[in-house]
Amino acid sequence: IMATCPNEIFSFFAEDEEEPTIDTDKLDRNHYFNRIQLGAAEVAQIVAKGLDEEQYEWSEGVFVLCQNYLLEYAVGDPPNARPRGFAFLQNASVRSHHAFKDALRVDYFQNCSSNIPRKSILIRLTSAPERERWQSYLEEGARLRIEDLYEYDTSESDGVLGRGRFATVYPGRRRQEKNIQQADQTHPTMNENTNGILKKKPSFTSFSHISCLPLAKEDYKCALKIIDKDRFWDRVRKGRERADSLVRETSVQAALLATEDIFPGFLRVRNFFETIDKVVLELELLEGADLFRYISSKDGVVSEVEASEIIYDILKCVEAMKEIGVAHRDIKPSNILMAGGDDPH
Repeated sequence: IMATCPNEIFSFFAEDEEEPTIDTDKLDRNHYFNRIQLGAAEVAQIVAKGLDEEQYEWSEGVFVLCQNYLLEYAVGDPPNARPRGFAFLQNASVRSHHAFKDALRVDYFQNCSSNIPRKSILIRLTSAPERERWQSYLEEGARLRIEDLYEYDTSESDGVLGRGRFATVYPGRRRQEKNIQQADQTHPTMNENTNGILKKKPSFTSFSHISCLPLAKEDYKCALKIIDKDRFWDRVRKGRERADSLVRETSVQAALLATEDIFPGFLRVRNFFETIDKVVLELELLEGADLFRYISSKDGVVSEVEASEIIYDILKCVEAMKEIGVAHRDIKPSNILMAGGDDPH
């Protein structure tokens, strides 16, 4: 999705006051939700001239790690500038380059399809410790998975908030340090390392192997819309889905995110995460039911005053969408969420 609509995805990664770009010496357990400032370096795309020859054309840039994306900025760009390049790091190979003392070679896929040939870049740093620091964070990004970022309930009884043709919505929260520590005391985990040392606290790239404590309803902080790309592309191949549906949905969500100043009536998207086989949208979690269930709980009857307030909010949302050129095309009670079970506002 990043490759097809980068401007929209960059809006999710833009720096803000709540999640500013941070230096690597100030990282905590939840650093993968921040923009990690790796620093300035020289970079070159590796072009093979022959079997054993490589050609380099160097340029200087400033690099920021956003989960499993490496973003490149021009030197002197403001924090909210549009990156001039990016690399999708999942399953990337990061290693020292044989011909340069303090350089890293990064081989990565041009997009989320493993069938696309890899691209190779060379990042030249100022020292061996700096190279090792960069390699550590890039390798973490290459191994990052959904379970490393989020805890969520997948049980069929209570866990599913909604289900569509190729997506499922679960209640969840960002993975918590406290929950990891409590689970760690009863479920020690062997970290992957050459020394075979049993570490009390695993790195975040191994969080998905921890049996964390079950979440209670009051623990839920967000809704996770998890899109299955295999199911999506299967529907595309059968002619049942438009090939650009995922891109369009992400673009619309990004556009609506920018309209909060116009009218705060849209479900907010708080984060975007993509792997080779999944797309995750972290959504605002509302306490109330959808409009269909709300009206059903009133035996199908609401007062004229209450109905006018609900219709007013709906029309204000439609008006805001029209201003940015978006047509909903599926307005119905089950797609309208209530802020609270007894509060139509």
